[in-house]
Amino acid sequence: MEKERIRRLLSSRVPVRKASPALTEASVLVPLFASDGASGPSVWLLRRSDDLRVHGGQVALPGGKKDASDPTPLATALREAHEEIGLEPESVDVLGALDDYATGTGFVITPYVGWIADGFVPKPLVTEVSRVFAVPLELFRGEPSIREYRDAQNNPKTSISFEIGDETVWGLTAWVLRDLACRLA
Repeated sequence: MEKERIRRLLSSRVPVRKASPALTEASVLVPLFASDGASGPSVWLLRRSDDLRVHGGQVALPGGKKDASDPTPLATALREAHEEIGLEPESVDVLGALDDYATGTGFVITPYVGWIADGFVPKPLVTEVSRVFAVPLELFRGEPSIREYRDAQNNPKTSISFEIGDETVWGLTAWVLRDLACRLA
């Protein structure tokens, strides 16, 4: 079963952690599920509402900044997935974690990979999420494009990106999904 293969792969290594008092902790969930017609798992993604001050209109994984009430980074990822797309924490079989990512915006992001039971129907939080959709994870094994953008200080930057239907997946989300897809190949 694909789920158990992913669990074994993730448990076979210790994720690299980048804890620093200078960085704000955040977590994301990579919500995988079995999908008809795909040769491997698919992943739920969301498009952030256009009117959000930070990351508005971007495609993302469910997740966000650690709250004081979150006992662990995993608790953050599960809480945020519940808030943003209506995913109940008890319906997530956590398979493991990926390496941390330090961002240029002052965050350290811990990605967790979870398997979602059949029958999940997303319920987007309309004030934050304009759309929830699923794509085969295998699409992130392809060759990415390079996206040019400007950071918060207006400095020119580049990142990888993937065109998936009408959506552009770039930045941290693209890096996390590419890392997992390549590890599973």
